[in-house]
Amino acid sequence: NLEAINAARFDHSAAGGLYGLLVEPTAVNLCPYGLSPGGTGWTTIGTAPTRTTGRTDPDGGTNAVRLQMSAANSGYQLGLSGLTSGAASQAPIWMKSNSAGAHNVFIRDIATNAWEIQSVPPGTWTRFFKAGAAPGTTFNVTIVAESAGCDIDVWGQSFFQEHWEEPSDYPSSTAS
Repeated sequence: NLEAINAARFDHSAAGGLYGLLVEPTAVNLCPYGLSPGGTGWTTIGTAPTRTTGRTDPDGGTNAVRLQMSAANSGYQLGLSGLTSGAASQAPIWMKSNSAGAHNVFIRDIATNAWEIQSVPPGTWTRFFKAGAAPGTTFNVTIVAESAGCDIDVWGQSFFQEHWEEPSDYPSSTAS
């Protein structure tokens, strides 16, 4: 769940015990337009997917985007620049399959800069992320179908360096 900005948050154990006040460094999402994959700033790879906005997201809002890829190796990428080379980085994204079965999607691994297959399960929002040292000052975030007929909802593509939030929180972006 999203928390109010500048509001006190408390950390708890898995059993519910109170640890105390949660103090976190500021996290800035370096992935502009991360809430709208395929929209402004994103580049098409292969055949342009059919894109539907206003889908229900993991927080119950309507900020998710449906991507229907009719061809293999099609999807979107977003080029990021101005990164700190070698800095600890993380690129989380939420996805779910809209079909009865899972869909395989390529996302780029930060540590190797290679595409890696992720199996997106049906009906359940799943958080995927890649972490590692930034390979340079630029990086392409990717969402690409392995095969034709891929139908997924996506939400909250992010990219953080040095400090990030591990829970489901979606920190503000440099652009929306």
